[in-house]
Amino acid sequence: KSVVVEETTSTAEPNTKDTTQVIPEEKNEDETNHFDVSQHVYDGVKNVWGFGCSIGIVRPFFKVTENVAGKVLNITTGIDLGNGDEEIKPKLAQLDDNLVNPVINKVVSAVMP
Repeated sequence: KSVVVEETTSTAEPNTKDTTQVIPEEKNEDETNHFDVSQHVYDGVKNVWGFGCSIGIVRPFFKVTENVAGKVLNITTGIDLGNGDEEIKPKLAQLDDNLVNPVINKVVSAVMP
């Protein structure tokens, strides 16, 4: 990105331009993109799961699977599936901030000139 600055001088002729300078915009090294991939995947899976639960023919399968997944999640991590969003989303945000986003930013900066 660059910023164009036009300088004008006051002479007898109106609307004359002396020079045009192109000043490159300083790039902030701390500025990174936040892709938040794991959070988007979690929300997408949750939405698909919710849609699947609304279909009557597969609802029993989804409910049994949800109960089993809730028990496994509770036993292995101590997270209750009922209030999973309050406990899972901060962990996913931490995963994105510490691992996923920096890796994607490094790959993008290596590929882009």
